[in-house]
Amino acid sequence: MAIDLNTILDTTNLAEVLDDDELASIGQQAVQDFEQDVASRGQWEEKMASAMDLALQVAETKDFPWPNASNVKFPLITIAALQFSARAYPALISDTNVVKVRIYGQSSPEKTERARRVQEHMSYQLYEEDEEWEEEMDRLLITVPIVGCSFKKTYFDAALKRNRSVHVLASDFVVDYWTKSLSTCGRATHRYWLRPNIVVEHQRSGFYRDVPLGEAQRHTSIAQQHKDQSQGLVPPTTQKVDREILEQHGYLDLDDDGYEEPYIVTVDRSSAKVLRIVKRFEPEAVQITNDRVSRIVANEHFTKYGFIPSPDGGFY
Repeated sequence: MAIDLNTILDTTNLAEVLDDDELASIGQQAVQDFEQDVASRGQWEEKMASAMDLALQVAETKDFPWPNASNVKFPLITIAALQFSARAYPALISDTNVVKVRIYGQSSPEKTERARRVQEHMSYQLYEEDEEWEEEMDRLLITVPIVGCSFKKTYFDAALKRNRSVHVLASDFVVDYWTKSLSTCGRATHRYWLRPNIVVEHQRSGFYRDVPLGEAQRHTSIAQQHKDQSQGLVPPTTQKVDREILEQHGYLDLDDDGYEEPYIVTVDRSSAKVLRIVKRFEPEAVQITNDRVSRIVANEHFTKYGFIPSPDGGFY
């Protein structure tokens, strides 16, 4: 079922106008692509989990040189991460003017005044409107030196009616390990969990497509297993487990013109049901050549904060 460009631009949730067969195909493909990307970074997940064990000082049984030998761990990695954060935070955020504006071209009083207004307004949005921004930034600066990279997701929250910039762990931001950059990767998936009641709220408000999802299954990653073990957490035995949601930023050809447009596809992993599809571009980002779409510049919601580039050329 082809959708014309005007419908794509005007529809809030494109999943509501696609037929069931096409939605089923999109949902299954999204889950398969996600699992393929997870598999590509399996060795990295093992290394990351080991690094987190060191930082969290996980107590392990030591059988050398004798069974149950003393196993004291000095918090060297934890101290180093705290010192990095303590130095990086004031270097990045020296005052309440978090946003700095640069003027290109010839300067003028009008440009200078406009730059000042933009700087003050955007700094206000971060410091005052986005209540969790400062705490999320602090968390990011702790995890970056331990894991090697971390991410910020910046978007407009339709429920809160304001912009948000939240910290996303590298373990929950999944791309193919050998991708070069966010701007050139074919897809990137933000994995998160929602309580069943929140999913129902989103469905009844029209934010998600209102379809039965069945029973949620528990998918435990390598990183999550290490996290549970290190913190002494036990997975709940109740049936109402949080639903794993995959928000995949990728490309689809919904208008059947041979060119894939940027979209965000939100899928419930357990059922592979598509909950939401929205465009990932603005109307002015569509470039037309000879009456055909020749290029679309996608909106990028994620910012990567890297510590040291991987020597093997991998993305993380």
